[in-house]
Amino acid sequence: MPHVLQRAVFQRAATLAVVLGLLLTGLVTVGLATSMGRDHADQVDRATDALLAALHADLHALESSLIAMRDTATTQALAHPADHAVAHPVLHDWPIHTRELTTTLENGFAQGTIPLARAVALFRHVDRRALAAYENAISDRDGVDVTVHPTPTDRAYVVERVVPSEPNSSALGFDLASEPRRLLGIEGARDTGLITVSAAVELVVPDDPAAVILFVPTYRTGDIPPTVDARREEFVGGLLAAVEPAALIERGPADALGLDVQVWDLGPGAGGSIEPTLLVGDPSTATISSARLEVAGRTWEVRTAPTPAFARTNRWPVVALGVAGLLLTIVIAVLGHVLRTREASAQVQVEVRTADLRRSQAELEAANEELRRTDQSRTEFLVTVSHELRTPLTSIRGFASLLEHHSHELSEEDRKDFVGQLARGAESMSDLLQEVLEFARLEHEQPPPVTMDLDLERLLDDVIERLPFANRIDVTIDGSAPTASGDPVAVRRALHNVLDNAASYSPEDAPVHVRVRPAAGPDMIEIVVDDHGPGVAPDDRERVFQRFHRGHDAQAGTVAGTGIGLTLARAQLERMEGRIHLEDAPGGGARVVIGLPCAQVRAARVDEMAPLSP
Repeated sequence: MPHVLQRAVFQRAATLAVVLGLLLTGLVTVGLATSMGRDHADQVDRATDALLAALHADLHALESSLIAMRDTATTQALAHPADHAVAHPVLHDWPIHTRELTTTLENGFAQGTIPLARAVALFRHVDRRALAAYENAISDRDGVDVTVHPTPTDRAYVVERVVPSEPNSSALGFDLASEPRRLLGIEGARDTGLITVSAAVELVVPDDPAAVILFVPTYRTGDIPPTVDARREEFVGGLLAAVEPAALIERGPADALGLDVQVWDLGPGAGGSIEPTLLVGDPSTATISSARLEVAGRTWEVRTAPTPAFARTNRWPVVALGVAGLLLTIVIAVLGHVLRTREASAQVQVEVRTADLRRSQAELEAANEELRRTDQSRTEFLVTVSHELRTPLTSIRGFASLLEHHSHELSEEDRKDFVGQLARGAESMSDLLQEVLEFARLEHEQPPPVTMDLDLERLLDDVIERLPFANRIDVTIDGSAPTASGDPVAVRRALHNVLDNAASYSPEDAPVHVRVRPAAGPDMIEIVVDDHGPGVAPDDRERVFQRFHRGHDAQAGTVAGTGIGLTLARAQLERMEGRIHLEDAPGGGARVVIGLPCAQVRAARVDEMAPLSP
């Protein structure tokens, strides 16, 4: 097939691949977005169910822990009545081993085995007429002055012990019957023999948030009497646990992260009427999912709504797929263009060599070897471009996404910084492409360099003023240094690469020193560049000039680049009979020494090579 036809077929195939890539990406992205839109409500429902299950498990664990501690203390008291007996009649008939229970609670809070509870207290049913005697008895037994503030009722439910004692000591002596919501919870536990939970109440401790109270009833015999009347007669008090509803939500599962959560108490109020009360959340949020939970005699309703963060979390596959498809299409287009260009160049070379191949087998082998090298060079070129373009493309994509989705959350300074990051990413891609083009030109034969006398001071000034870190570079020119000779364009590019490397591998505030001096031999002048970076190991001082070889910091990802900067510098200098090598800098870091021919020596050499006049 003629090469023109081959090229046309290849171009059409590449174009078709790009079009199909865009079409496939669009179709898959739209389909996935539609499917995820339908699943969005289901995802919120599943997250709500997971949160509800976690709430139920946590509350059940707390109830089980409280019942176990009460039963253990009751068993201990009934088995060893003398251990907790007291001389005050008002404290008799108490079926809980107070000291044992207090120790168990203190250990439980210290070890974190009492989930959710803000505090756990022991409360006692005291006849209103015996309050003064009760206060004296507690003072004698515990050495604590307790004052119970009377209420109009004939009974009092007094907080006798609280753990942890600090900062909850102000709750000692508080009459739970003085507040209707607490009293309703106590009476529910008393009459049923089961744990009940109160409506939301304000805690006695100052500055504490609202909480709900779990009441665990205790009876004089240690067992639950069979009838309501008997339970009321035998009821002596029990345990209570204060729980902050917000703490329940904070312990929710990872599936519920990103949801706005409301918890409503639908249980009866103090008067028996239904009074929906918000325990947790913002009432102004419009919810889309709800579920109910029975909690110790009350009904809680958990309502949820997705936050923007939740929506973004569940939308990221669509965005990721779209971006990945677009990038893949761009890569296909770039690679197609590069391959077409390289293929055209290779085809021309093949056609030129085909005529010679007919005359000589040796020329055939040479042509085949040339094609192999060309193909290898093409592969290295594509691998390097693909790898190095990925970093700035990723940076541009990341900051563009932040600006698109979070612009309203960013300050003006952050937005300017992100735009600057985008500009620097684009500039990095431009520099990379320029460097790759220079490297590509080195693969082809080039005419001899144009050499002339060089004003190194002026040339250095021209290179430095174009660098973003020009203020960090100081230049010293030895007055005895002879005039150098070379190609000014090539020398300028080599100096740019060397100075850029020196600044990149040095700390941001570290200077870069440049000195122009005579070389040890009479035919060269040297430009010495010292940096304050990590330096280069002796074994690596030649390898860094090989194509695509990078230093330790660059391999670790802290310094960007293609690994061909020093390769270009050496190639450009050697074409004009110059040289470049690495040494240790006296103050630490690396020293790059560039050698250029002296103008006088080159002129003398040209005169010697000129043919004699007839």
